Amino acid sequence: MSLEPDWREALPTIPQGYRLEAALFTTFEPAQPELLVEHLLPSILSLHRGFESEPAARSLYFGELGLALQRLRGRLTVISSPASVARERDPDAATGAAYPWLWRYVAPFFTGARGAAIQHAKLWMLHWVSVDGSEDGDDALLEIVVSSANLTLASLKQQLQAGWRSLLTLGPRGTRANLSTWGPLPRFLEALGESAGEDAAARTQAFVSLLGRCACPEEVQFVASIPKAFQRSDEKSRWGVLALGKMAPEGRGPLRVHICTPFVGEWQGTALRQWSECLGADLADIALSWIVSLHPWAEPGAGGGWCMSRRTLDVFRSEGLVLRRLGYEAEGPASAFHDSHGLADRRWSHAKLYLLRRGRVRRLLVTSANFSASAWGTGDAGPRNFELGVLLDSAWPIQPDEEAFGEGHEVHTTDTVVQAAEAILSWGQALWDGGTVTVACRGRADAETPHARVSGAGPLTGAEIQLTADPKDSRQWTGTVPWEDGKHPPHTVIIACDEAMLEVPVLDMRSAEAFAQTPLPEIDPESAQALQDALLLESYGALTLEPEDLPTLSHGDASVLLSSGGGLAENYSVEAFTDARSLFLVVEAWAQRLQIAEACGDSEGKQRLLADGTRLAELFHRRAQKQTKAGARLPALLVAEELRWRLEEAKT
Repeated sequence: MSLEPDWREALPTIPQGYRLEAALFTTFEPAQPELLVEHLLPSILSLHRGFESEPAARSLYFGELGLALQRLRGRLTVISSPASVARERDPDAATGAAYPWLWRYVAPFFTGARGAAIQHAKLWMLHWVSVDGSEDGDDALLEIVVSSANLTLASLKQQLQAGWRSLLTLGPRGTRANLSTWGPLPRFLEALGESAGEDAAARTQAFVSLLGRCACPEEVQFVASIPKAFQRSDEKSRWGVLALGKMAPEGRGPLRVHICTPFVGEWQGTALRQWSECLGADLADIALSWIVSLHPWAEPGAGGGWCMSRRTLDVFRSEGLVLRRLGYEAEGPASAFHDSHGLADRRWSHAKLYLLRRGRVRRLLVTSANFSASAWGTGDAGPRNFELGVLLDSAWPIQPDEEAFGEGHEVHTTDTVVQAAEAILSWGQALWDGGTVTVACRGRADAETPHARVSGAGPLTGAEIQLTADPKDSRQWTGTVPWEDGKHPPHTVIIACDEAMLEVPVLDMRSAEAFAQTPLPEIDPESAQALQDALLLESYGALTLEPEDLPTLSHGDASVLLSSGGGLAENYSVEAFTDARSLFLVVEAWAQRLQIAEACGDSEGKQRLLADGTRLAELFHRRAQKQTKAGARLPALLVAEELRWRLEEAKT
């Protein structure tokens, strides 16, 4: 009996003995909140619980998730194309309506701040540090994933993807020698950050620094594209098809290329010939794997991602490019696409694969780049997209028995001509400093002045934002609107122009102290503070919080849960010595984390721990005040005093 593949296996998981320090994700479509909140984040954060739909368990999960995200604020980043650009190219692209509070913790940035640019790379970078040591040397890891998968549920559940993953040990400091082994990847990250704005550039630069602390794995080469506007004058050959041609296997004999991508851009004969010349291969030696019109992946709604226009097919045939047929017979099931792909598996391939072969040498490119001029460029006309792939020593991983299209096989094509066009609204950003929401957006030169409004959970939702043209840039508009309600932060700004609409999450730029006062997400406001306190106690080992404890927390004070048995303090008689010992263990756990933060030079982490210590001391003091017998008060009072003394020492 064969089991259905579990798509969750594609998600990164926590290496044993480590915790997440920072993460960078790139995707074409904006990240889908449901994927992050319900699957990805619990997979990479050190949570005791997973996502639950039952109300009590759900509250505990969201409470713990909110606290974990608060500790990582400013270190979780997603860079994508703007939502308007993604939807113009894919009308079924996911929207960000669910969990709008997520973007207070996970910062979304969009390419296009310095001119039109499509972010199409699929790169995940995760920085892991030891849970009980400094982040130097063997106590820190860098995980890198390069694939064809967007950060959406459909991408992981309904599509077949190709990817490469590596987990590398970080050295104590960066070196130029290490950085040079990564080829175009450091410059790719720098250009990507520049395109998404100053705040994004600072975050991508942090990961460039991490690359300097380890060497690229042997036998791996990165192949990247960046829009021509971001290329320096001396690095044209580092990007796109020119770079791929330089990495092709050397030797005698013709270079043969095999391509399998689900999307084929609009090609003209001249551009196609230029592309093959840059690659160093004759068109007769380039083969494209494609599907017949009866293939299940050609059915609207069943896959729909396999797209090539009839006009481009005619160009391929006239120029001599070879088409290879992915196995499928009308009277039977489709042949397995890959060894791990069962015949009954309805997922369609979103993988992008290029095999370069000369003689016996084979190099396989696993990439985000479709077969299009936008992805690769064609010589003087550089790429228009950000793309990223890895070149590996490997054979062709999919159907080895592909055949040519015969007279009885109709090539799958679409009537739509796939033509890249500049979006009416190409970029947007919204920042909130606790008092004002500041909005900026870019659009086409012929666009009318956009309209904007801000939404959130409070009474200010729906407020209109007056946008005015930037005197230095007629294609950019800016505007502000007051928003001082810290208990109900703004969520989203909707920017509209003609029929185009751009949905921009609001980035919370408040101080860490002000941010900490924001209510936990998805939690009843009446019990939110008590639940936050209880989860804080749990995080330092003071208790184990269960769903049945929630009614107690609805009375508004987590200190009543403090006892050596983990139940209600009023219902248990606890020896003073045992009680004091259990509470002092909480203080020791807190002090150990503070010591690690100080050793790492983590000033932001130290401030969070000092705030935790202050709250713990207050909880211990309230615990003592609730005891009716003087002897029962003593343990909590002693521990509260000890903690306050340590706080004063740490501050000085």
